[in-house]
Amino acid sequence: MFRTTLRLLSLVAVLTLVLAACAPQATQASATEPSSVTEPPIVVTEPPVATKPPAVAPTATETTAVGATPTLQVIDLAGPLMEVGSTWQYVDGSTLVAVPAGEFIMGHGNTDNPEHKVTLNEFWIYRNEVTNKQYALCVALGQCSLPNPQDNPAFSDPLRVNEPIIGVNWDQAQAYCTFVNGRLPTEAEWEKTARGPDGNTYPWGEAAPGCNLANIGRCNPGATPVTEYPQGVSFYGATDLSGNVFEWVADWYSPNYYGQSPAENPLGPETGSFRSVRSTSFGSDSYLAESARRFRDKPIEQRPDLGFRCVVEDPAAMAPWCQMVAIVNPNQSGGGPSDVSIPSPTCPPVDVSTFGFCNDTPNGKVPAASLNFNPDALPPGTLITYPGGCSLDSTTADPNDYYCTGGGSASIQALCTVPPPPVPAGCEPGYTQNGNTCEYTGGLPGERCVLGGANYDPLMQCCAFNEPLADSYTLCPADAPYYAGGVCQPWPIADYASPEIQTVSLGTCSTGGTDGGCPQPPPGVVCGGTSGTKWDTTLCCCAVNGACR
Repeated sequence: MFRTTLRLLSLVAVLTLVLAACAPQATQASATEPSSVTEPPIVVTEPPVATKPPAVAPTATETTAVGATPTLQVIDLAGPLMEVGSTWQYVDGSTLVAVPAGEFIMGHGNTDNPEHKVTLNEFWIYRNEVTNKQYALCVALGQCSLPNPQDNPAFSDPLRVNEPIIGVNWDQAQAYCTFVNGRLPTEAEWEKTARGPDGNTYPWGEAAPGCNLANIGRCNPGATPVTEYPQGVSFYGATDLSGNVFEWVADWYSPNYYGQSPAENPLGPETGSFRSVRSTSFGSDSYLAESARRFRDKPIEQRPDLGFRCVVEDPAAMAPWCQMVAIVNPNQSGGGPSDVSIPSPTCPPVDVSTFGFCNDTPNGKVPAASLNFNPDALPPGTLITYPGGCSLDSTTADPNDYYCTGGGSASIQALCTVPPPPVPAGCEPGYTQNGNTCEYTGGLPGERCVLGGANYDPLMQCCAFNEPLADSYTLCPADAPYYAGGVCQPWPIADYASPEIQTVSLGTCSTGGTDGGCPQPPPGVVCGGTSGTKWDTTLCCCAVNGACR
């Protein structure tokens, strides 16, 4: 069983689902005490906090908790106007931006694209380049073929789903746009989106390109997420029209076409050997960033720096995709809850250092060692342990300095802060939870779900694809409710909140030392702790940059 979802909002439907979120409570892990302690450990504490902040009302974009009751909100059926600044949340999770009909200045004066005026009909175009995540839905529904794995090794990487799809040829790009009831933009449509009505040199205007405006000129070693450069947005609100990756467009390529093209809605030559390519990539030189520049490539080519975006003429023809609380992932067991991203604990920095007194012991040259725990302001819950023979050093004002005469080892450990647990997975739409089982109840087929295999859910007023489904599947059990890495995980998982521990062995001087220095550390003395600490033969101590630790 294979189910997928795109979380998106729709302005097309009459009603939309407002989701609520339940905030789970954090679990505090305990620290374990080392077995070699010969003195009671010191525990740093502070008074408990008596109050907690009030709960914050969930927003419409938060995830609903299992069992929560959804509410419906009436929205404008007409949708946004076709005017500069209008946007439309589309079926595949993309945002469309409006490009109204009218004239614009196209070209830059070179023979392949002389400056001229062109008039275009209105259209909606993707604000961002199509992403790995969006293209994966088309592959899952059998409407698109996989990208070239050598050109797009990150396609299945969950951390890179928002990077542009690359490694696809012209036919694959056009197939995706057809899948979403759209098409590739013409060269003229692409250039108008990039330059605006007045023919800006760059999408953002006339300022020279820089790493704050576009992923170009080797600012990054590869493609970046499609929302990474908001300052480089075009007049109509589209991003990455310079930099990140090149983009396929609809036209066949001819170097002379725009010297004689129609003044209204030019479509490019009727035939050719190359397809036109626009924009630039992360590896392009900055001087190539002008929006009027034209490139070409063979339509069968798949490259690691070439993607695309789509044009949609009638976005209202598509119902929105269903928002889901949880999804069933494909695996050998036939289904399961969706993967949960488990955050890492935050561990405070702690350190312990020691050095032996050789030439200048404060207690009549009795073999001794100095012991110090850092930082001076230790976080609550910190445990410090030291062996017998250690006592607070009366010669310093530091409460974490000790004078030790018996050797042994000391340690400091601080509890890591455990973040709140993730929200456990619930049943996806179409399934009803019965105990720990999700039972399929289904939805009714309807209209306006033109993605292949999709059915319309009249209650949710959205589309979900109708691949053969299992009658039921099992959620993770209550004692291990969080799904990550293909298995159900407890919270916290084993060793999740282990304390941050630093340990050091104490040494003492076997003699009182001599005025000639200390070529070797006394037996048992090991310089550890802070990086760069080593034995100083002149100071006769463990030192960093000429100062005893």
